[in-house]
Amino acid sequence: MAKQLCAPSSSFGLFPADSQRAALPYAAAASNLPSPRLRCSFPSFRSSPFLGSAPSPLRFQVRLGWHDAGTYDKNIEEWPQCGGANGSLRFEIELKHSANAGLVNALKLLQPIKEKYLGITFADLFQLASATAVEESGGPHIPMKYGRVDVSGPEQCPDEGRLPG
Repeated sequence: MAKQLCAPSSSFGLFPADSQRAALPYAAAASNLPSPRLRCSFPSFRSSPFLGSAPSPLRFQVRLGWHDAGTYDKNIEEWPQCGGANGSLRFEIELKHSANAGLVNALKLLQPIKEKYLGITFADLFQLASATAVEESGGPHIPMKYGRVDVSGPEQCPDEGRLPG
């Protein structure tokens, strides 16, 4: 049996396996991120200058989290090729995938938060935005687990068509 380098998490997304995470500089500090303060930093997703009168900006945040995580392929063992919640949606090449239409606006909403909290990865931020949008729309509170690792460049983005149809 091949060594598994990707492991599904129980909390929104995919994390590199422990053997690979230890070498990643973000992983060591991930457990110290201020989740309650971060959640309070989110603007109201109900109205946004970036989304104008589009129906429910909350849906864009949920889609952002899903589309970043939804590219996971359990048949690919190596990270980041296996996809998943890895922050790759911040790159233009992936934003141009037809399924990701409009998600650039969700990124615009998150940019000030990312600038304020430099220690959070895009992968964690996208999942936190999605969880916060679910809660703000009347859904359940979704606890966050931090430690997702970002891909380092656009060449690591998944090919178009990886999202389930």
